[in-house]
Amino acid sequence: MSVVVKYVDLDNNLVELAHSGELEGKIGERIDYRTEDEIRKILAAGYVLINNPFDPNDKVNFFNEDSQEFTLTFKHGKEEITAKNLKYGCHLEDVQMKGEQVVHYVGLDQSIPDKVTEVAFNRKIIYDKVTKKKLLTNTWQPEKYSFPLVASPTVMNYTPDKAVIGGETATIQQPKYEYVVTYSPNKKNARRQKAEIKFIDVDDNNRELATSGELKGKPEKEIPYNTAEVLKNLTAKGYEVVTNDFDSEEQKPVFGNSRDYVQIFFVVLKHKKQVVNSEHPFSGIDASLYEKEVHRTIRFSGIDNKKLDDVVQTAILKRNLTVDLVTKKIIPGEYTSQWHSSETYPSVSVPVVSGYHTKISEVVASPVEKQDVTEEVKYYSNGYLIPVDVNHNEFSEIDKKQLITNSIDPTKVVLPELDLKNIVLKQIKEVEIADPSRNYEIPYLLVHKYVAVDEKHPQEVISPAYYRRIVTARVHYQGAGDQTPPDAEQTVRWTRTITYDEVSKEIIENGMYTTDWVADKDIFEATPTPVIKGFAANIGLIGEHPVTETDLMATITYTPLGKMIPVDEHGNEIKNAMHPTYVNDPYDPVRVLFTEEVPEVPGYAPVKNTISVNDPFTDIKVAYTLKPRYIPVNSEHPYRPIKPTLYSVPVKEIIKYQGAGDQTPITRIQGANWTRTLTVDENTGELVDAGKYTTGWLIDKKQYIAVKTPVIDGYHADKNIIDEEKVKKADLNFTVTYKANGRIVPVDAKGNVLNGVEQPPYVTDPSDATKVIKTQGVPRIMNYIPDRATITVRNASENTPVRYYTFDEMSELKAESKKIAQEKSKDIKPKKKAEEKGAKEEEQSLKTGEEKKAEMASKKEATQVDGQNEQESKVLRHIFPWMK
Repeated sequence: MSVVVKYVDLDNNLVELAHSGELEGKIGERIDYRTEDEIRKILAAGYVLINNPFDPNDKVNFFNEDSQEFTLTFKHGKEEITAKNLKYGCHLEDVQMKGEQVVHYVGLDQSIPDKVTEVAFNRKIIYDKVTKKKLLTNTWQPEKYSFPLVASPTVMNYTPDKAVIGGETATIQQPKYEYVVTYSPNKKNARRQKAEIKFIDVDDNNRELATSGELKGKPEKEIPYNTAEVLKNLTAKGYEVVTNDFDSEEQKPVFGNSRDYVQIFFVVLKHKKQVVNSEHPFSGIDASLYEKEVHRTIRFSGIDNKKLDDVVQTAILKRNLTVDLVTKKIIPGEYTSQWHSSETYPSVSVPVVSGYHTKISEVVASPVEKQDVTEEVKYYSNGYLIPVDVNHNEFSEIDKKQLITNSIDPTKVVLPELDLKNIVLKQIKEVEIADPSRNYEIPYLLVHKYVAVDEKHPQEVISPAYYRRIVTARVHYQGAGDQTPPDAEQTVRWTRTITYDEVSKEIIENGMYTTDWVADKDIFEATPTPVIKGFAANIGLIGEHPVTETDLMATITYTPLGKMIPVDEHGNEIKNAMHPTYVNDPYDPVRVLFTEEVPEVPGYAPVKNTISVNDPFTDIKVAYTLKPRYIPVNSEHPYRPIKPTLYSVPVKEIIKYQGAGDQTPITRIQGANWTRTLTVDENTGELVDAGKYTTGWLIDKKQYIAVKTPVIDGYHADKNIIDEEKVKKADLNFTVTYKANGRIVPVDAKGNVLNGVEQPPYVTDPSDATKVIKTQGVPRIMNYIPDRATITVRNASENTPVRYYTFDEMSELKAESKKIAQEKSKDIKPKKKAEEKGAKEEEQSLKTGEEKKAEMASKKEATQVDGQNEQESKVLRHIFPWMK
């Protein structure tokens, strides 16, 4: 196996910087190679190591079954050229320019040093450490600078022409300013002088921050003022002193003696600056201004029906900012730096996707850029291996197979193995795969083509006997005549698969498809011998047997069984007696029942009820004696010598009716039968007491049902119903007698029977034959009126006379009744008046008991008269509806 280690330049199209050469070794051996020396040389040439996949942190590598390639990546180092680091032919003026403000003082007897204020404008130039070429030139910083105002110094006996001068803004285009202050002698002035101390902000165009106000004092006297408190306050606000003309270390300022101007002292202050970064955060400054995330996104495309997840790498960019402590704002300043990162995006191995290849095997490590970057890795579909024969014709049975992507390097492919189970091909020549995307026709020689041949895959040229056999196990039966069972057969099917070479036309022993013979079952099942009535077999069971590859045969023979021969006391065969064959054992065809019941012989009793059979094929004589023959005798089984009255007695209930003439009902009869069974010895014809079949007397019903007496109009009976009676062994007799009903006999007013009129009999009660209807209506007779509408019958057999009146008799009767009623009414009225009067005098006195009784009797009599009249009217209206 081999390994190659490459060193490439990411900034120069992956130009190879160094090469390990091909390292060879056995699988599992350690790779004896280190990158340390080569890396040192490349770093010395100005490169920066980006990624070392071979031996980072002294990693140890070993040879494996695949060829391996490791790529170390480098980028060009960069270097900043500043005033303190001049290289690559750069001069100081290329990176720094001085600006100045110079004030000259003239007109004095003694010279005063010039007042010089300087400023430096700086910039950085970035060079490629490998190519030594300029990459970037930054802008000058600061962009502009305000020189401070300058107060002309106080010189005794002199007056300057300008009290304040300077304060212009310097730029890279105009970095220098020069001024002249001319002094003139003055006259001494003893009057009080004026002075003022001003605090100015040089970073804000010399804006006045504070002032002492106008101070006065005598010439040459010390100016009474202290700047400490003001400076303390301004320092707290973020200022710092640049120059302080007032607080001289040599001597305290004094008032001058010129009356032409006010002495001015400047305390020049500037804004303090502070670095702001991740290590030095500042309240109010968003951290995202000096620290942020950037990303490298690696996207994969070109794969059908599948999407690989993007690989997103994250790094941190940092920079320094300069904050103005006065304004609390970020400004371009001495601390401000470019965005930078100490991190590197690590390399990403391109995933191996089956059926696809790429142009690169990894996305190399890369320095972190100042913005998000996206890199795309595109996949391309692999080509196909197309097997062809020596004439470049495609094999119809073999499909083309796609080239296989290398399991380690997605930029490479290998030929797929033609995993053909039944075809053996030999590649004729080697083919180098230069382009994984194209198809390759590779010639092969067809050496063998094996096919499986069996029942499911037959071949016309192969006899089925090579892969199929039918084996039979047969049991043959004999000796039972027509009852002999048919032969029992079991078959087993042996099959196998053989291998046939269609190229050589040969059956290949132990070929790739060849199998052992396999039976469709493991054993021939046990075959029980059938039990045949009257025969015994010599073998009861053919046991189970493992299947064989040859036929099997067994024979079973049946022999007739012996019989039982009935004989009498003298050893003679009993005529017409059956000779039954021994009973087969239902579970064993070679045996009979050892103990068997002897057959019944009519009129005979066996000496023993069973026999023991020792030899199933030998007859046995069975001894019998003559025995009584008991038979049942009853109504269903009569026997001539026995009288029927001994086993059957009929009885009945008889109801006779009389007295109603032609209407008399016929006699009513209910019957029952007492029966029993007797036992008779048929041989002697005699009854056997308490014999085998003898039973007690039984009755076919337990009682006679009740019978209601029929109702006959014009007659009444002496019994309404004959109650149900228990059936006895004797007949029951009952008699019901009818009598004629009485009649209604019409008579005249004198009691004589009216001739030629109907005398109707009483109506019999339809629900009770012994009674008549209690209340019965009287008959209507032309020209007569009955004295009543109905009669009440007290004796059903006796007649009842009813009085009838003619119309004249009835008129007289009514007149007489009316007269009687009127007389009674007269007697009643005086009594009523007296009663009313007595009621009025009831509070004064009470009636006597006798008067009350008389009054009550009178009322009762009047009521009776009225009631009788009313009843008579009702009777007449009932009889004669035409009366009113």
